Amino acid sequence: MGLFEILATVGFLLGAALNSALLLMMRERGVRRRGEQAFLGLVSACALLYCASFASLFLSLVFIEPPPLPTRLLDGIVLVCLSLQPSLLLHTFLEAYYKSRLNPWFCAALYSPALLALASVEPPSGRLMAHLAQHGWLLFGWWMLANLASSLLALNLSQHTVELKDRGFARDIGRALGPVWVLLMLTFPMGAVEIPGIGRYMELACLMTPLVPSLVFGYYVYRYNYMGYFIRNTLVNSLLAFLLLCFYIFGVRKAGDALLGGAGVNLEVLEGLLIMGLVFAFSTLQGASQEFYDRLLMRQTLKKREIFASISAELGSTLATDLNALLTQVANGIAQALSSEWVGLYFLTPEGKVAAGSGTPGPLPLTLFMEPFQKTGAAAVESEDLEEGPLKDALLRADIVTLVPVSGREGPLGVLCLGRRAYNRPLTPEELDMLKLILNQLLGAAEKLQIFQQKLALERKLLEDERLASLGLLSASVAHEIKNPLGSMKAIIQVMRESIPQGDLRREDLSVVLEEIDRLASTVTRLLDFIRPREPEERYVAVERVVERVLEIFSYEARRRSVAVVHKLSHEPHYLKGGLDALKSILFNLVLNAFQAMEKSGTLTIATASGKDGRVVVEVSDTGPGIPESELEKIFQPFHSSKKSGTGLGLALVRQRLDELGGSISVTSGPDGTRFVIELPVYLPANLRVRTAA
Repeated sequence: MGLFEILATVGFLLGAALNSALLLMMRERGVRRRGEQAFLGLVSACALLYCASFASLFLSLVFIEPPPLPTRLLDGIVLVCLSLQPSLLLHTFLEAYYKSRLNPWFCAALYSPALLALASVEPPSGRLMAHLAQHGWLLFGWWMLANLASSLLALNLSQHTVELKDRGFARDIGRALGPVWVLLMLTFPMGAVEIPGIGRYMELACLMTPLVPSLVFGYYVYRYNYMGYFIRNTLVNSLLAFLLLCFYIFGVRKAGDALLGGAGVNLEVLEGLLIMGLVFAFSTLQGASQEFYDRLLMRQTLKKREIFASISAELGSTLATDLNALLTQVANGIAQALSSEWVGLYFLTPEGKVAAGSGTPGPLPLTLFMEPFQKTGAAAVESEDLEEGPLKDALLRADIVTLVPVSGREGPLGVLCLGRRAYNRPLTPEELDMLKLILNQLLGAAEKLQIFQQKLALERKLLEDERLASLGLLSASVAHEIKNPLGSMKAIIQVMRESIPQGDLRREDLSVVLEEIDRLASTVTRLLDFIRPREPEERYVAVERVVERVLEIFSYEARRRSVAVVHKLSHEPHYLKGGLDALKSILFNLVLNAFQAMEKSGTLTIATASGKDGRVVVEVSDTGPGIPESELEKIFQPFHSSKKSGTGLGLALVRQRLDELGGSISVTSGPDGTRFVIELPVYLPANLRVRTAA
């Protein structure tokens, strides 16, 4: 077997294997657009072309006189495939350029040159390509024209395509088809086929040119999962092993025979020793070759693996203190590894609410996103694979292409949302496995964080209980040692003040003393209220009535301070179960703080409205100077006060009473004032017994 036969055998086998693999892959996935149907025809023609070419070559190598009937049949198949290949190639790129809007009659007309060229060629005798060089000028003319037009269409398409993956594929295949046209021009019109010694090799090179689109497409599929296709590493490794085997048998072995055959060397023993050495060094050679191959063609894959390894190491070594920050860190790492425009990562409560999340581009129907994982246990969901329906519409609106569940022992606990990627391709099995590993580690880190937060909350609760216990012991002596003497002092001073005539300065001084006694008594009362346990109440109270009653109490203070009071109360009353005293205490402290913040003049606004999930919202806002940002996190701590004469118990008591009622409070503050928002659960009993706010 000479060099020509070796090259032809390797080339035909490679073309047959690659195109057959692509053909099976496309048929398994299914074609979706007209352009894909034309490309399927192109791949089918190429697979048949190289299978028939290899079979014809095999017959010529095995038989001294090849059987004429099979040889003619195989040459006829090759001729038909060569005639159809230019039309199929041009049809594919026209469909892509005009986005499958071609007229069916125009598409049919694209194949008329192939039929005319096929009809103009006489049945081949001898070398097929040499025969075509003499009798197939119409075929070669159409072949060159179709390749040139396809190259120009592809290059033009690369300038106008939005998707990066399509742009790169069109650019590369356009550049690859340009040299094909040059090769065809040199071989036939310019007569290179007639040059002794290299003419046969030029013919073979021309016969291998239909493999160019398949090679470019196969590369994009392997590297980027282009158009949703996927080539397994085993197939690529098998092709590489085949090429290495051919290189050894037809190259190294023949070179050894030529160099050492006449030197008295037993080549069989030497070959056996080399094979044994390869067997023992196989794992080392495989690792080295895989590393070289990855660095040569898979640099993006290596970078992706490094990023995932970094995320995994950080999750395993660090203890996070904030779940949202942890999710943000992981989401950013995944976005970088997978080249996604954005990544959303969310944990949900059993009720479907967001417990923690990161990367939200807008409101998302996360409960809808969880349905396919809860119903079918799918490993991932690609938007393009979904049927028309609410889920697909929601994914398209949010520009999400992939969903991956965050699954725990009892089922899905959250969801990972992937936005558009650089090559907009589905996840590969390797990427999905890496994501699962990262998400499992994330669950472990979240569990550690939950345990840490529970421990921290328990320690805080124990410290708070110790403080309250100490205050409880103090409260008994406070009531006896301070409050009772204060009552006696107040009674005596009131009698003394009444005995002094109006206008006497001593009467004003005693009034100041009485005010300070009242303030001190109020402080003791607040301390006792903060400490004293309360029994739950069973009656219902109208929030709006309590608000009105508290505002009546402060009406004199409002006039004295020149503060305008604006109340925007709901027309429909909201009822709380019990908690009249607690609600009065909450509103009293908030309104008192507002008056103290404004000093002279200003506006106090208090409003009620219906909130979400059956709750009532009460807003208390003032136009005071606001609370410094550094103080906002501390204002609800007991004994913390920014006022010189403050006790630091007012807002702590508010928070405590809200916890008893199952409510919550938030605060926003700025130079224009402070706004407190409290939310309380609303009850609608059948037989309502409303307790007044008196």
